[in-house]
Amino acid sequence: MALSVGNTESLKEALGGIRALDLTRLLPGPYCTMLLADMGADVIKIEEPGAGDTFRLRSPRMPGGESMHFMMINRNKRSITLNLKNSRGRDIFMKLAAEADVVVEQFRPGVVSRLGVDYESVRKVNPGVVYCSISGYGQDGPYRLVPGHDINYQACTGWMSVTGPPDGPPIHCGNLVADIAGGGLFPTIAILSGLMARRETGKGQYLDVSMMDTMIHMMVLHAGYYLGTGSAPRSGTFRQSGIYPFYNTYRCRDGKYLTLGCSEPHLWANVCKVLQREDFIPHQFPDGSLREEMLGFFREAFLTRSRDQWLKILEEADVCVAPVLDMAEVFQHPQAVHREMLKEVEHPLEGRIPQLSFPFKMTVTPGRIKTPPPLKGQHTDEVLRQLGFEEKEIRSIRDEGVV
Repeated sequence: MALSVGNTESLKEALGGIRALDLTRLLPGPYCTMLLADMGADVIKIEEPGAGDTFRLRSPRMPGGESMHFMMINRNKRSITLNLKNSRGRDIFMKLAAEADVVVEQFRPGVVSRLGVDYESVRKVNPGVVYCSISGYGQDGPYRLVPGHDINYQACTGWMSVTGPPDGPPIHCGNLVADIAGGGLFPTIAILSGLMARRETGKGQYLDVSMMDTMIHMMVLHAGYYLGTGSAPRSGTFRQSGIYPFYNTYRCRDGKYLTLGCSEPHLWANVCKVLQREDFIPHQFPDGSLREEMLGFFREAFLTRSRDQWLKILEEADVCVAPVLDMAEVFQHPQAVHREMLKEVEHPLEGRIPQLSFPFKMTVTPGRIKTPPPLKGQHTDEVLRQLGFEEKEIRSIRDEGVV
């Protein structure tokens, strides 16, 4: 692995010149602000003095003591410590906010108001600010103060009701989809939209991003089925849930698994020809005993060869097929290698550390890895100097426990 950014210093960055204040912690907000930083924004991560972002305490730990989970989502940022419960700390935050383009926070609703760093307070010193609040259930409504985690948002938005085998218990997705997509990607989209609107209107705005709202939105097809038929879809009752042979997961002779996704009739026909069962072609959506017969045949057929043998045969026959890979295998996949999805960056304590590449390609303003995840408070003095504080004042601020 090697960090290969080429000679991109002279390229314009998509968010070059944008400054974002990051009050978030754990996974959702930091994932969002990492994307902003990858696109060129100057992200100042504001951490509490002491422990800082509690994700720093997560295992696994690297040899130098840094959390690998923290380091995966906090690159390209600067870190300062700041006690927002201290009046002098709030004053420093407001100085930063007066010059910021974006503020991102994910406290429980009402906390930033009690701290005096809410949107209305910031807007008084910076009317053009794009201020984004990320929360589980939104800033209003009867559930606004209810605590929650990813599994809860998957549960109350229908995701778990359609995941799992027929007549089995509801199953939650193994990835933290509400945190990463609902609380990471959607706020990024909202912030970029807010910045675009400000460019046209000169006005900032407040962005209220609820992980429940975004998870409901991502259930668009299942919602469409319910709204169109009046019947709520259940796991094991629709084509994407494994009810039919053409869209399913199969165990192979070596104990490994592959997936078929042959929704289009010609792709379904291709797999039937490979298995020498062209009589199945007219029955892509079988019912009753025929469905059980066909599923049984497919399961037995795939047990006759190893996963990789089947992959070679099916790929050559133009079939939508993919292996079920664990993370160790993902980074060896030839497409992931070709797309350079894994890179390295030099860290001051841990040496060269792995990082996932920016997730999409841009020809003029590519997202890139410029700096490693920061040490807690690493840039505090640097940022204070940029605000105009003299060394004597910085020492006083430290002595008072403000940073």
